[in-house]
Amino acid sequence: MRRQIKPVTAENRSTFDSIVKSYIIDCIDSSDRDLEKEPETPFEKIRFLEKCFVSEYGHEIARAGKLKALISWLQGLPSCLHIEFSNYQILQLAKSWGSLPEKATENEEDRILDNYWNLIANKILQLFDLKENSVFFTRI
Repeated sequence: MRRQIKPVTAENRSTFDSIVKSYIIDCIDSSDRDLEKEPETPFEKIRFLEKCFVSEYGHEIARAGKLKALISWLQGLPSCLHIEFSNYQILQLAKSWGSLPEKATENEEDRILDNYWNLIANKILQLFDLKENSVFFTRI
């Protein structure tokens, strides 16, 4: 899902938000789980991801809070979510999202890499909070 868009601005922030959330949903993978029913809709995939996170990191949520626990879980590369994790791929992803110019400076690249896990974790938490009839789920 590598779409070129304009650089992220106040005007296109909602587009960026949708692109990142759609990327996360596309990266959810339940194939290694023995489930009675595979999650099919984006909402079902998010509920599946949330159950995986809570079952694997519930203890950390209680200790460090949801955001820090989620970042830690993501950095451990959970088998149910196949997001990019190498610096090079993260930078390529940021370029495809329009949040990093093609000829980025080292400082711009560092800013993206420093914020990547926090960005993904925050978008996931936002997805966890959405209801099934949310406008977001009807658009994707």
